[in-house]
Amino acid sequence: MSRWSPLVETLPLLGACVATACARGDWTAYRHDSQRSADQPRASALSDPTRVSSLHEFWAFRPSSYGDVDGGGFVASPTVYKGKVFIGHRNGRFYAIDANTGKLIWRYPAPPQPALIQPPLGGNSSSPGIASSATIARAWVHWFWFFKWPLKVVIFGAPDPAACAGTPPVCGNGRLWALNVNTGGLVWKSDIVAHLNGLHWYWDPAQQTQALAELHERIGYSSPVVANGKVYVGIADNGDSPIQRGRLVAVSLNTGTIVGGFNFMSSGPRGSCNPCPGRLTRIPTGRARRSWPRPAAGRSRSEL
Repeated sequence: MSRWSPLVETLPLLGACVATACARGDWTAYRHDSQRSADQPRASALSDPTRVSSLHEFWAFRPSSYGDVDGGGFVASPTVYKGKVFIGHRNGRFYAIDANTGKLIWRYPAPPQPALIQPPLGGNSSSPGIASSATIARAWVHWFWFFKWPLKVVIFGAPDPAACAGTPPVCGNGRLWALNVNTGGLVWKSDIVAHLNGLHWYWDPAQQTQALAELHERIGYSSPVVANGKVYVGIADNGDSPIQRGRLVAVSLNTGTIVGGFNFMSSGPRGSCNPCPGRLTRIPTGRARRSWPRPAAGRSRSEL
């Protein structure tokens, strides 16, 4: 399954099925699983290439049907779990949609709560709302006294409009968000993992001095990966050239607090890249640090 952005910007969100059956099985993370295999292990009518021509629009979901903004479109990939489609929009709302009917089940944050957006910086296409593809996981949450209860959550990255930093203050620092898959209720929001404390863009020579003193981090397209009780997410720069150093952050799956023993950051004065020419990097899920070459100007996209 690919990122549906060209398709959903035209049809906002498309439910495509053949007449006899839709693809069976859940799709619980970006490219299906934590290994990013992009493999659908369960055969369906869509496994037969001769039947692809029978695909047709089954339903279309538009945020404007529920009073939200359509502009900007979906740039995340949909996640499918137990009859629901989960996806965030650049308008700053995260939606759970009935996979059979295309009707809204819940959204987060629900109006009149403010959307999860940040001020635009550098015209990056992953700003200002939600570009992170969600993942499904099981967290152990506090029940009562010292007892905990297993709960299925959907996790994604997004700006927090209430998290502000800098002088004058700039709002929209990035967090991971974990929601109850059934109700959309907030289970936890992580510590701040992507810091934004200024809006001076490095591309503008007149702003270079100020921009060098600021952090323009973003989660952007990066999709969370869950492993060994932790949630990992890549942190990139929001459009500077040369870009700021990239990072990989880990938080607790059960609480969203940053895991202090994990540390991965690109080295060098100001640079990171994805992809790096001729290099595939495997990062142990303990303490790690590795050097990356300096990228060409403008290469600032980060994905897991």
